[in-house]
Amino acid sequence: MFSMFTSSVSADQLNRLVALLLFLLITHQGYVGLSMENDGLIYASIAKHLALGQGSFWFPYSPFPEAAFHHHPPLGFWLQSKFFVVFGNHFWTENFYQFVCLMITLVSLRYSWQLSRGEAAGTWRVWLLYLCAPIVAFVFTDNFLEASVTVFVCLAVLGQQLAYRQSPNQMVLILAWLSFSALMTVFAFLTKGPVGLLPLAVPIVLGWMVEQQNQVIKICLTYWLLVLLVVAGVLLDADARLSMQRYIEFQWLGTAMGERPMVHGRSYLLFELSRNLFTLLLVFAVMAWRVKAQINRVALGWLVIALFATLPLLISPRQFKWYLAPSMPFYALSLACFLGPVLEPKRRQWLASLLVVGIMFLGLVILSVRQFGTTDNDHEAVSDLRIIQTIVPFGAVVGVCEQEVHRPDRYFLYLSRHHSISVEAGTQFGFVFCSAPVQGMNRVGESLKVIPLHKSP
Repeated sequence: MFSMFTSSVSADQLNRLVALLLFLLITHQGYVGLSMENDGLIYASIAKHLALGQGSFWFPYSPFPEAAFHHHPPLGFWLQSKFFVVFGNHFWTENFYQFVCLMITLVSLRYSWQLSRGEAAGTWRVWLLYLCAPIVAFVFTDNFLEASVTVFVCLAVLGQQLAYRQSPNQMVLILAWLSFSALMTVFAFLTKGPVGLLPLAVPIVLGWMVEQQNQVIKICLTYWLLVLLVVAGVLLDADARLSMQRYIEFQWLGTAMGERPMVHGRSYLLFELSRNLFTLLLVFAVMAWRVKAQINRVALGWLVIALFATLPLLISPRQFKWYLAPSMPFYALSLACFLGPVLEPKRRQWLASLLVVGIMFLGLVILSVRQFGTTDNDHEAVSDLRIIQTIVPFGAVVGVCEQEVHRPDRYFLYLSRHHSISVEAGTQFGFVFCSAPVQGMNRVGESLKVIPLHKSP
């Protein structure tokens, strides 16, 4: 019976489950909880309103006082809006979207590893290294656009790997995989802009990795031409041109001219990169105790691709740590490839992995059920949100008094995301945020009702 079961479930599959369950145990609050970073709240709010029919693909709804949201390209919002259409307006809808993105990323890493190593054994190394990067947990639990970008970038690179796997006379298959890669590349750009253009440089490195330099020129030119054709097809639409023009004006030119706030600079990004790589190197060092590390062409190739994904970010003077997320899969692939052959586990090691999987899964279920819908921060804002939801109609406009300008935007973002409430300055609305009644706020024939809420910090 044991031999029959082990033949259907490999040690590598069990180790992959251990890596994934460990990650989910640490980050489960991000998937079953309600709290979220500002950016995640903004993007989820846009997606939810798109699902409700407010705004369009190229001109998405904005939770801010502006006609449309052009801070980023629109594809990520539109994709997430489809999850709201299918699953409804629940707090976990965007969390489920992030989980799906994570799983697609892990599956693509599995096949990229197999294509570059010629075997599937050892995939768990890549998964463990990747999931240990602190930025991965942050991005895939707080609804950042980099979660979607990472998916498209990994799929684009995988498409190029598959193109190189075909024999030179199989032009139809080569063209098909390069077309897929070109489409994923444009999708990555339409989600977060230039950071999604990493795959443009990858086929040169892949050709060197697989020692098919005679194929590099043909595959590169074909792929680049296909990308241009897809871009041209998109820009044939007048709304697409106008939307991208407004995005470039707001984000690119706004950053270059200093109109966008420079919260962090290049040194900050380098520090965050060092912090994430240090964590990966620690895990790598533990693995290398059993298996001797070795320098090889494939590992160096993935390292070059990872650097291509990182170093161009330093061009911008405006930095945030989540910008590093799309590069992490390739650092993980590189470090995993530096390790030697995969050792076959002994029976007791296999049984130990099976026991660990069972315990971790049970723990994950118990913790997730106990903490479903809870918050790990923003307790006052969420508490007030629940009070307001019982009083203020869905989609209402709420005024704000002058003395409330100190109230953080984060507070109002929760209202926009979970109750479609928009907030505007002034006291002429049916509901007004005020810490104390304001003279002249009562209108004729109406009485002022004060609803106590928590005070914002």
